[in-house]
Amino acid sequence: MDNKKKTGFFDSIKEPASKKSIFFMALFFGLIGGFFFGLIGFIITFCLFVFGGIANNKDLKKKKAASCDNNKTTVFAPISINGQAASVKSTSNSTPSTEQKSYKKNHVATVSTPTTKTEARQMVNELNTKEEVKAFIESCEAAQDNLYDNDDLTEKQLDKLSNLLFEAIDLADEKTISWQYIPDISPQTSLDDLKIAFKTFSNDEYKSLSTKYKKDKSAEWLELTADDEPDIAEEFLDNLIAFREIVESRLSEADMTKAIDDYLSKHHIFTEEHFGALDEDALLTHGQEWFAGKLARLGLPAAWELYAEGYTTVEKCLEIDPNEFAKRRGIGPKKKIQLMKFQEKHR
Repeated sequence: MDNKKKTGFFDSIKEPASKKSIFFMALFFGLIGGFFFGLIGFIITFCLFVFGGIANNKDLKKKKAASCDNNKTTVFAPISINGQAASVKSTSNSTPSTEQKSYKKNHVATVSTPTTKTEARQMVNELNTKEEVKAFIESCEAAQDNLYDNDDLTEKQLDKLSNLLFEAIDLADEKTISWQYIPDISPQTSLDDLKIAFKTFSNDEYKSLSTKYKKDKSAEWLELTADDEPDIAEEFLDNLIAFREIVESRLSEADMTKAIDDYLSKHHIFTEEHFGALDEDALLTHGQEWFAGKLARLGLPAAWELYAEGYTTVEKCLEIDPNEFAKRRGIGPKKKIQLMKFQEKHR
C-alpha cells in the first residue's frame, strides 16, 4: 500500500473555502509573486491559486460525500426548478449512537434551500428572525455536506449548486433582521426619543415608525444581523426619562423649578454627569439654570445673569433697555445687537 505523505499547499486545508477566501488568498500570494517576478509573476501565481483553490474545494466535497456512512435519510439542496428537496439513503449500517449525534444536523437540513439566485434572494428576504436565519444557514451548510451524494446531476451542476449555497449563506449572514435607535442622549433629548432609545425594532416595526425618527440627523439607526448584538443602553437613560417627564409636564415655572431641584438633589451621580456640580456661590439652582438655559437657547445674551436679576421670562426680557444693557460690565456692542434681535424676534 502506498503511504506517501502529501506535501501540497492545499492538502493542509480540511474544509471547503468560500470564493472570497480563495480570491484573497490568491491575491495575497499573487502580490508576493509580483514582488519577486513582476506583473507576469503576479498573474501566474494568482491564477494558480484561484484554480488550485477551486479544484481543492471540489476534492474536499467529494471526500466528504464519500465519508458519509449511515443509513439516515439526508435532505440536501433541491435539484428541481420548483425548489423541491431530494433525499438519498446510503446502504451501510449505523448505530443508535451515531444516529443520535447526527439528529440535529439532519433535522435542520429539512429547511428548504434554493436552486437559483432568484430563489436565494427571495428566501433570504422572507427571513424575519434570528432563528429563521440560523435555521436557513444550517440547512444550506447541511445541504452542501450532502450535495455530492446525488448521482442524478453532473459535477458541473453540483458545483453550481454548491456555489449558489455559498452565496445564499452570505446573503443570510448580511441580512438585516432588526434596527436599533440610537439618539443623541442629553437632557435636551425629547421624551418621545428617550422612550424608544436603544430599543430594537423588527423590519416591519421599523417600516411603520414615523418618518421623523428615520430622518433625524442627530440620531443613528444600527442595522443588526443575526450575529450582531445591540448596543448597551445609556447608563442614565431612566434618569433622563424621569427628568424629561418633569420638564415636559404642565407644571408652572415655579413648581417645575422645584420639581427639578428636588429630583436632581436625590440623584447626585446623574446630576454631576449631565448638569455638573453647583458652585458654592452659585446664584441659581439647577432648576433655575434650566430655565435660564432655555432663554439662552432662544438667543438671549447673558441669560443666566439676567435670570438671576429677575428677567425669568421672554416677556420680562422684552422690557430690558438695550442701551442700558450695553453699559454693563462685559457687555459690548455685539451682545447689545444680540439682545435687540432677540427682542425683535419675540415681540
